[in-house]
Amino acid sequence: MDYLALRKTIKGKKPKYSRQDSHKKPKLGDKWRKPKGIQSKMRLHKRGYKRSPEVGFGSPRAVKGLSRDGYEAISISSIEDIKKITDVKKQAAVIASSVGKRKRLDIISALSDQKIKILNLSQDYADKIKKELEQRKKLKESREKKKLAVKKELEKKAKQKEKEETENKEESSEERLDAITEKEMENKEKEKIITKKD
Repeated sequence: MDYLALRKTIKGKKPKYSRQDSHKKPKLGDKWRKPKGIQSKMRLHKRGYKRSPEVGFGSPRAVKGLSRDGYEAISISSIEDIKKITDVKKQAAVIASSVGKRKRLDIISALSDQKIKILNLSQDYADKIKKELEQRKKLKESREKKKLAVKKELEKKAKQKEKEETENKEESSEERLDAITEKEMENKEKEKIITKKD
């Protein structure tokens, strides 16, 4: 008997269970919560009220917890976790959402080498990741080049400022010397005038 097909038909008939009064109060949302009110008609399974989860809509025990294709899903978050998969025909990999893109590429390549099916990724996904990583690398390189160019410009400006400052200092020191010599000359002349008067 094809239990997967049977499960599909059972799940097709299963109603959507929603919380009591969720159609009146949108903030409650569609998530299921058991009705616990004393006078709740839904809790008492009265006719005309929303249905609650009940026996009869569960999957057959043989295919319980299996994927649509009938594989047992095994979570993988590193290359070492691939060892968990012992039977390739019955088990398949599900790459954890916490895994980054670079690590994910390595895991995908390792799984494809061992011919293990991946349930939560499409075939084009690996190519997309490679393109993204290449684009990132190019962006990083261009940013680094811009940073270097800006650094060089700043260094040039700093050198020019230093030169200007040294030139200004030299000019100011020369002016000071001239001013000092002029003052000395004036003082000498004053002394001469004073001595003549005496």
